[in-house]
Amino acid sequence: MTGPDHQRVREVFRAAVAEPEQGRAAFVRAACRDEPDVAAEVLSLLEYHDPRPLLEPAALVPVDPNLDPSDYAPFRLTAADRRLAAVALVGAMLLGLAGWNWYDVTRVALQEQLQGTLQATVDATTVALEGVLSEERARVQRWAESPSSRDAARVLLSRRDGVHDDSRDSAALQELRADFAPLFVRPAFVAAALFGRDGKGVLLGDGQVIELTSGGIDLGRTVLEGHSVMIPPRAAGTYLLGHDADPNRPMLTFLAPVHLQAGATGPADAVFAVSLDANALVGAIPAQVRPGKSGGTYAFDGEGLMLSASHDEQTLREIGLLPGDAASAALHVRLGDPEVDLTADGVVSGHPTAAWPLTFMAARATAGEDGSNTEGYRDSRGVKVVGAWRWLDEWQLGIATEMDAAEALAPLRLLENGLYALLGGLLLAGAVAVLHPARLRRRLSATPRVGRYTLLRLLGVGGMGRVYLARQARLKRPVALKLVTGSQLSERTLRRFEREVQITASLSHPNTIVVFDFGRTPDGVFYYAMECLDGIDIAQLMDAEDVQPPARVIHVLRQACGSLAEAHERGLVHRDIKPGNLMLCRHGGQLDFLKIVDFGLVKDVVSPEDDPVTAS
Repeated sequence: MTGPDHQRVREVFRAAVAEPEQGRAAFVRAACRDEPDVAAEVLSLLEYHDPRPLLEPAALVPVDPNLDPSDYAPFRLTAADRRLAAVALVGAMLLGLAGWNWYDVTRVALQEQLQGTLQATVDATTVALEGVLSEERARVQRWAESPSSRDAARVLLSRRDGVHDDSRDSAALQELRADFAPLFVRPAFVAAALFGRDGKGVLLGDGQVIELTSGGIDLGRTVLEGHSVMIPPRAAGTYLLGHDADPNRPMLTFLAPVHLQAGATGPADAVFAVSLDANALVGAIPAQVRPGKSGGTYAFDGEGLMLSASHDEQTLREIGLLPGDAASAALHVRLGDPEVDLTADGVVSGHPTAAWPLTFMAARATAGEDGSNTEGYRDSRGVKVVGAWRWLDEWQLGIATEMDAAEALAPLRLLENGLYALLGGLLLAGAVAVLHPARLRRRLSATPRVGRYTLLRLLGVGGMGRVYLARQARLKRPVALKLVTGSQLSERTLRRFEREVQITASLSHPNTIVVFDFGRTPDGVFYYAMECLDGIDIAQLMDAEDVQPPARVIHVLRQACGSLAEAHERGLVHRDIKPGNLMLCRHGGQLDFLKIVDFGLVKDVVSPEDDPVTAS
């Protein structure tokens, strides 16, 4: 039958197979009315046609246990990994040291800047406060040395027994009130008085008799010796008896000596005292200076008692440090360290602050030490703060400016967190640099590779090796990879396999297996890659069904003869034709396509000198 006739038979046969079995003969005769030879051939093929699939996928043997990932490539660090780990660790340490040094330098610079800001605040407040106090003291001294004071001393000290004789001294009192009028109208003015050597005196203005306490008498003796004195803010009754001023109103009192004779020196005859509102005079200056949002500046005495209002009095009231009826923290809040954060851990009850130690700042300031702290310490609220302070020994009071550490040290915390993040990143990068390549090698080696080929499944085992389904790395195409192994392999035997590959590769018949590549692994295993065939060998077919239709047998044998004919024309004899070396495949869309494999025992009758290689 000619080529076109054969093609026509294939077309009709395929169309007939698609028809119901009962009507196939009628369909062929109708389709081939003028082609009796084609009809006869198709009917003959249909007679032996088996509708069952001719080819079943080859059974895949599990991968060899020696190639199991858990055994094939245990995870371990190589010498190169250890060297890389050492380099990464040293690099991380060097960078960490450099980062720490940079952090330390920056920290010191930030703390110095913060310290300078706090100290400048204290200095400015001190200058302003000392200026006010010096001016008030000088003013009181001028009043004490004025003729009006001497006149007042003569008139009012004679009336300190409380007996008023308006007919005798009314004119003098009126004149004195007029002289002291500028003093009485000052906003901060509370009271003015004259005292004799016995500590008894009268108030200027209304002539009310008052008396110094024992503490006041001690101060009075100092003044009578010719020295001016300032009493730090105290409650009205601390040094005076009989004064009806508000006891919750802190007063700042200046005392100056009075001589009844003009130009007299030595011990004084009386004491001139002026009391001023401490909040209006002392507290106003610190209250105007607030470093940051959480900061404040205040005055305090030698016992750690606040002498001016606090910048956070609302919190002091909430936690119970400041009584609800107190106008301000002045004279009500002691600078004690509760050793816990009261704003978070609890509310004070019963005011046990007297038992608390002074805060870090107050303890050092009342000891006469000027300084600052930018590391952080607890204030009377228990909140961590930074601050600077100065003790004014001349005035027996201290000035402090403080700021919540959370706000003041925020840039430092950001810097610190950045350093920790840098060190963590370096360690992580070092770990990744060391472990990732090792894990990658394990992953790659867990998938066995031979040359450019990755082994996927074991397809079969022979006397001299194993055949694996593999994938070529770059082309990603499946191949059958044969690995020749065995303890009896010699260089002569390996040359035999190389010869097999070379001879097979020289054949070009479509029914001869195609060889792509061959080579040896570093440990001497010989391998070669062939086309991957989708099918079964004749031995498997015969085991499944030992009787085959004659037409199929002829079709298969014709293909085998075609492949062998090409080999014989080249002077090559296969010498191992058997059912196991004849593969029926799906190839290019065709079924029952034959491939002859395993030319390992091929004999070259043209070059007989090579024959001894195949003797085994």
